[in-house]
Formats: sequence, structure tokens, C-alpha cells
Amino acid sequence: DNKPKYMRVNRLIDADELPEDFEAVKSEKEMLKNPRTFMFDEHIKDLLVLSPKGNITELPGYKNGALVSQDKASCLPAYILSPPKGAHVIDCCAAPGNKTTQLASYVGVDGKVFAIERDSDRFEILKKMVSRAGASSIVECHNRDFLALDPSLPKYSNVEYALVDPSCSGSGMPHSLERYIEGDKKRDTNDSRLEQLARFQTMAIKQAMRFPKVKSVVYSTCSVN
Repeated sequence: DNKPKYMRVNRLIDADELPEDFEAVKSEKEMLKNPRTFMFDEHIKDLLVLSPKGNITELPGYKNGALVSQDKASCLPAYILSPPKGAHVIDCCAAPGNKTTQLASYVGVDGKVFAIERDSDRFEILKKMVSRAGASSIVECHNRDFLALDPSLPKYSNVEYALVDPSCSGSGMPHSLERYIEGDKKRDTNDSRLEQLARFQTMAIKQAMRFPKVKSVVYSTCSVN
């Protein structure tokens, strides 16, 4: 209950993105005490930190897509990759789309993000997320298996950046870690499943490195296994 909430400002939408009737403060102590305050994250530009007691769904920017509910940890991979304006990026396992739209905000209207998602249900969520963020002209969504892509195709000839955020056990998520710390040793440690996930992740990283002009690859999971 004491964990702050985060909202990422979506610069692709021309809107008054800062929370109305919310006061900007400079210290976390002030922010945690008052549910109608926010502060700017000290590391990631355009990331707002809000009180855990506040209702982020009441923010006008949340309803029109100008504010995206996205945890700081989720913002880090794209932030570390930081493709410049006009760059071409491939997001290898893109759904649900928070990182995809964050990448789109970095590359802007002159850039391109190829968002690849194999699962058909998650692909529909990805498309909705991209549309809501106003990123449809930047993001090209594909319902495909990333490992089956041909990196030598002309459409990928300018891809210089790749984000690999593949399927994982989720063992690093707060609820999993808290259960483990509290003595529940039954978190996901199925050896065969972990081996399968690790094998897929390794193949995804290698596939990302096969794009002819790629020069920067960021790999992330929410797993400690």
C-alpha cells in the first residue's frame, strides 16, 4: 500500500498531460502523504510519481491516452535503449504495448517501430494500446513469431535498435518475491519450464542480433530465475 504509482507522459498526444488539480511536490515524503500530489521521477524523463492513495483513473490525461499507467521498472528497458528521433526499432515480443508506445515516443513521427507479437489475443491488446497512444503511424504491428522473421528483408534494412523483452517465469514480480520472502517456497521453479523459457530467450537475443544494421540490443525479463 505504500508503493508509489507511476504514469508516463505520452508526448505523441497533444494534450495538457500534467494532472489537473494535482500539486507538484519535490519530496517523496510530501507525495506519499497527499493523494493529490505528484513528483517527477529523478531518473526517467516524462515519468510521474504519484501517491499510492491516489486514483490515477480520474486523471484527464489517463482517459485520452496522454498519460500511460506504467511502472518504473517497465520503463527502464526502452529508456536504456533510448533510440534517437527517426530511428528504426524492432520490439521482439511487444504485447501488451507499454514499451512499444514508449519506443514510439522516442523515435517520433520520422521513426519506425516494428512490434512483433505471436499470441493472437495479446496481439489485439497490442493494437488497441498503440491506437490509444496515437502511435499507429509510427508502429507497424505484426502477429508473427519473432524467431520466424527474416532479418534480411528490405523493410528491416534500417533497424539499428532492438528490444528483447520475452516471455519469462515472472519470478521477479513483487507478488512472487514477497511470497518467497514470507516463506512460500512454491514459486515457479519447474526446471523443464525454466529451461524452455531460457532457451527461447537465448534464441530471441540471437535473432535480434541477426538484423544487418543492429547496433544496440536491450534484453530484459521480470525474472530472477
